[in-house]
Amino acid sequence: MLFMKLPNEIIYHIFDFLKSSDILQSFSHLNHRYDNLIQSYIKYLDLTNGWNGNQQDLQWLSKTIQKLKINRFNFYLLDNDQFPQLQSLYLDNIFVYGDWISKMNLKSLTLWSNRISSNSTKITIPETVVRFSTNLQIDLNLLHTNLIDLNIKMTSVIDLIKIVQKIPLVQRLSITLYQDYRMEDDDIHDHETMVDKLEPLNKLNSFSLSTNYNTWSKNNIGLPFNQIAFFIDNYCPNKNILKTVNLQLYFIKFKEELWSTIERYKNTYDHFNFYGMFIIETETIEKVQKLLKNTNFAYHIERTQIYNTIYTHMYSLPFYFDKFYGFTSCSELNSCVSFSSVRHLYLTEAYKISFESLAKRMSNLISINCNIYIQHGYNTTQQLIIVDKDIFYNVRSLYFTMRCNYKTCCCRKILCHLLNQMPYLEYLNTSEVEFLSGNHSLPPIKRLIREDCDVQLVNLLIKRLPYLTTLSIGRLGTNPNQMSEIVGPLFVNLPLFKSITFPYGGGWCGNDRTPYGKYIQEALKLTQNMNNSLSNVQLDWYNGKATFYRQ
Repeated sequence: MLFMKLPNEIIYHIFDFLKSSDILQSFSHLNHRYDNLIQSYIKYLDLTNGWNGNQQDLQWLSKTIQKLKINRFNFYLLDNDQFPQLQSLYLDNIFVYGDWISKMNLKSLTLWSNRISSNSTKITIPETVVRFSTNLQIDLNLLHTNLIDLNIKMTSVIDLIKIVQKIPLVQRLSITLYQDYRMEDDDIHDHETMVDKLEPLNKLNSFSLSTNYNTWSKNNIGLPFNQIAFFIDNYCPNKNILKTVNLQLYFIKFKEELWSTIERYKNTYDHFNFYGMFIIETETIEKVQKLLKNTNFAYHIERTQIYNTIYTHMYSLPFYFDKFYGFTSCSELNSCVSFSSVRHLYLTEAYKISFESLAKRMSNLISINCNIYIQHGYNTTQQLIIVDKDIFYNVRSLYFTMRCNYKTCCCRKILCHLLNQMPYLEYLNTSEVEFLSGNHSLPPIKRLIREDCDVQLVNLLIKRLPYLTTLSIGRLGTNPNQMSEIVGPLFVNLPLFKSITFPYGGGWCGNDRTPYGKYIQEALKLTQNMNNSLSNVQLDWYNGKATFYRQ
């Protein structure tokens, strides 16, 4: 076979275009030479995306892995100390922490969760860890002095000032303020006794701070920017070392003194990157626009459904960030600005948007979030979502929701059109179902999130989405005792299918008294007995949801 005779350099070049899980599934155990090539090439292993193997499949490779990302479905792989060279560990939605983390001699640790919790996560950060990142709330007293790279959430800038003495060696610091600031916070001078005793961060070369992008409250008008400026000016004083400052502030009130500080920072630091989403009253917009004549910045305006209120998005140039918000149309953007850094696009919730020229202006997009309100009354022929024929070659994720009550409306065809423009889409979150009808080709969708599901929809999924691996649904549109008729066929008829998740709490079928646990357990047994290949289907209870998954 000629493929087996290819030189190592060609094989490595092929590997460069594949995920680590794909390399393992496609090339492992072909022969001894290929196993050696894989061992020398794969140092980073991501088991959260498309991995269908087991512990035995990894034993021959685990001794050389230096960086690992896992979720709760393959957490068991950490047993038996089978990763002796591991330096970096990423735990995705795993909340079982203990001494085993300290025993791994890690240099880097990341804890990430899709669940928003108001409680602090109980974890001790090992002294060996110098790079720590999490979107969970943690006890800030557990930070230690060896950290050089830190990415955490906290409630206030005062908390940030309080941890300065705990992280004297930090070089990269990234902070997300997760609380909303509806009212003015306390003044920094109320803490003079504390701040006078603290030493500056003399090794800090990169500082990032962002507020939480909360589309529900949309209110940070009380953000104490004076505290943020105080921290930067007093604890990051060495401009020769601190080269990069990134600020992302959402739903905040525009103030002239705030803007003058932003302009000062732009002229001070080698790399100052700013994205501000300001709440502005309609009558003051002209005054704000006059202040934006500085060529170091650009802006676009987002109309809202709130009376007398608009959002003005202001950002430094060149545009640096990978997320872009409030998009309505490319015609609204400055034609001289490059948006090649944008990877994640969040469209406005306004009633009319345009995708025209978007694939060209933001050519590196990998995800698009489109959640809009269709308001065309009885004129269902009015096109409120405008599209063109350009291809989004890099888009892998699409969230698409439009609140239109007319089933025969022309806007029902929009999703089909967009899917045709995204040939490599893998993740789709939508309440629409029309895209499954007909015989038109669909992208290789692997993960689907929907509001509901019934037997009829399952049949469509089996027919139209042969690459589907994961299905998440908000509720079952059928009787609980028919659950196995939804779960079983997906595992039987889709060779790559890995898991289905749905809530097991109240609200299912509108009956809070339904004994969900009983039906879920019965569905598990019926599914396992459908054929021998399904005996390894397991059940996981997590965060108010039940997940059937293939182990």
